[in-house]
Amino acid sequence: MILYAGLNLFLITARDFSSIVAAVIHGLAVCLMIFFLWALRILGQVREEQKMKQEVLRAQAEYAKKMQVLMREQRNDILNAISVVTAYLQVGQYERAQNYLEFMAADQFDKCDYHSCVFPDDPWEKIVQQKQEQAKQHQIQFIVEQDAEPPTDEDVKRLIARLMANLVDDAFQAAGKIANPKVWLRYYADDQQLVLEVEHNNTKFKKPEQKGQGEHPNCGAYKLPICRQIASEVGGKLTVVKTGKAFIYRFVMPVKAKQTA
Repeated sequence: MILYAGLNLFLITARDFSSIVAAVIHGLAVCLMIFFLWALRILGQVREEQKMKQEVLRAQAEYAKKMQVLMREQRNDILNAISVVTAYLQVGQYERAQNYLEFMAADQFDKCDYHSCVFPDDPWEKIVQQKQEQAKQHQIQFIVEQDAEPPTDEDVKRLIARLMANLVDDAFQAAGKIANPKVWLRYYADDQQLVLEVEHNNTKFKKPEQKGQGEHPNCGAYKLPICRQIASEVGGKLTVVKTGKAFIYRFVMPVKAKQTA
């Protein structure tokens, strides 16, 4: 309508045929410009939709790949547990078979809790963020000192992040029992080694012991054995040190250690 009115105005005000032709040409030029702008906008929208679809497909493929890794890991755990328990039963070690089953149950509970919290996000960043939020909720001074990059191998990063989550949880639990609780998380490189330290200021805290019979398999007493197992899987070592001022968990992994867990 606007274009039609504009052309009529040009025709009325035009004095000769050349002016009419010029007005028509200008009108057609405006129409073509509007058409090309509209076409470019449509093409841009189509391109953005295609880009979004590709990103969705890529995310779905990555999600499926991670799920496949986790399912393969769970299958291997179950097969290993069956073989170990069978071996214990064959030699009459019934108590060891029971203890191993309880440990495996605790380990599976811990894995489920961990994956439900971080999957499918980056495990390292997700754990640090979650622990910072938990520290604020429980009024714990949480100090993070990261002077090295996380492992590049996804499996190693996932396992060490799980180890870190368990150690920080234990530190929060211990530090929360005293006034002015403090927890330190340090990750750095030292003499061809990657070092992860979790420290809290509850000097009266006792080292976690193996759980006894009758307790729930998901209790925190199995945390330290689970952490030691994770440390061994990535070719590292976990030690616990108690000083007069602090209680320190220290995980050390050689840089040249096995990079595929």
